[in-house]
Amino acid sequence: MSGSERIAVRVAGVKLTIPVYKSPEFTEAIAARVEERLQEIEASSRRIDSHAFALQAALEFAIECQARQDQGEEEARELAKALARAASAIRAAAADLNPDA
Repeated sequence: MSGSERIAVRVAGVKLTIPVYKSPEFTEAIAARVEERLQEIEASSRRIDSHAFALQAALEFAIECQARQDQGEEEARELAKALARAASAIRAAAADLNPDA
């Protein structure tokens, strides 16, 4: 978050004042993504329930965020393993070049 800076956005016809993330433009783009997701959910539903749609959108975004976080953590673990293997290979190669060390 960018400190205490806040911005007014409109989602599902509701004006919200939310913290700025990265920049006002970026924050507005996120609000637009939420609005788009709500419209997609609404279009696929036979009933009108804005509260339920908002909850569904929030849960879908939370699941997507968690999946990306999990993927990033797994990639970091794999990178750490690859770096450890590379360091070991470098040590072995250095030992071969300088057997007296």
